Amino acid sequence: MTDLYDQFSTFITQNQLIQNNSTVIVGVSGGVDSMALLHLLLHYGKDANLQIVAVHLNHSLRGKAADHDETTVSEFCQSKTCPFYSKKIDVKQYAKKNKLSLEMAGRKIRYALFNEVAQSYTGSLVATAHTLDDQVETILLRIIKGTGLRGLRGIQIKRDNVIRPLLFAA
Repeated sequence: MTDLYDQFSTFITQNQLIQNNSTVIVGVSGGVDSMALLHLLLHYGKDANLQIVAVHLNHSLRGKAADHDETTVSEFCQSKTCPFYSKKIDVKQYAKKNKLSLEMAGRKIRYALFNEVAQSYTGSLVATAHTLDDQVETILLRIIKGTGLRGLRGIQIKRDNVIRPLLFAA
């Protein structure tokens, strides 16, 4: 953990992602990457005096497994005294109604939820758990779809109030 934490802390510092005394809204699916991000930010937040807020979207796509993820994140946050927000949305229905792929519908709803919670915390950042693997996948998909040079740069470390502090990790 120490090596990962040191890399995480260095990445945040080198890229000036988070200032001391900030609020960070963390998107937490319940998967390994997002749970690791939440854990790392909670640890980092002690030294940097951060307020960490976890946000979970239950996409209603995987039935009891999705509900279990929500419960897992909620219980973890309770054990760490971390504020937790969750919302349950039928992403399949939303995608059909708005003529979107499930992936695009889920992404649109997730970021809307993150921004809704962020509005309650002035000047807050939104952290997502994108990793180097996601970066490679994004670039390859863009190449296949015929992207220009702009698309080849992949996922940005920081865009507006959204940060991706795990982009160094595979």
